[in-house]
Amino acid sequence: MDFIAAALATETVASSSSPVSAIAGSFGLNFKLFLAQLFNFGLLMLILWRLVYRPLVVFMQERSKRIAEGLDNAKRYDEKLKELETERQNVLARAEKEAQKILASADEETKRMNAEAKAEDDRAAAAVIARANREIEQAKLDMIGEVRRQAADLVVLAAEKVIHERLDEKADRQLIERALKEVRP
Repeated sequence: MDFIAAALATETVASSSSPVSAIAGSFGLNFKLFLAQLFNFGLLMLILWRLVYRPLVVFMQERSKRIAEGLDNAKRYDEKLKELETERQNVLARAEKEAQKILASADEETKRMNAEAKAEDDRAAAAVIARANREIEQAKLDMIGEVRRQAADLVVLAAEKVIHERLDEKADRQLIERALKEVRP
C-alpha cells in the first residue's frame, strides 16, 4: 500500500505547476516531505553534535592527552631508571675502589705490625742473648777466680808444708801474698 500511496503522491506532484516538482515527482519525491526530512536530519545532527560528538571528542582528546602524559612519564621514568642505574654502578665502583684501598691499607698495616713484632722479638732475643752472655762471662770469671783461689790455696798448702819449718809467720805471709799476686793477673 505504501507503493500505491507513493504513486498517488507522484501524480499529485506531477500535476503541480513547477518543473522541479514535476521532475522530483517523477522520481517519487515529495518536496514538502523532503524539506521536513531535511529539517529533521539537521535537527538530529545538531542534537547528536551537542550530546554525542562534542563530549566524545572531548573525551577522546582527554584520553589522548592522558596517553601522551603516560608516555612522557614512562620516558621520564625510563631516563630516571637509567640515571639511577648509572649512579648505582658509579657508587658500586667507588665502593669497590674504597674497599681495595682499605684492603691495601690493612695489608700494609699488617706487614708493618709484623715487621714491628719481628723487630721487637729480635730485640728481646738479643737482650736475652746478651744477658745470657753476661751471665756466662760472669760465671766464667767467677769460676776462674774460684780456680785461682783454690790453686793459690793448694800452692800455699804445698809451700807451707815445704817451707813451714824454715820461715816465720811474717815471712810466710809475704810469700803467700807475692804468690797470689803472681797467680792473679
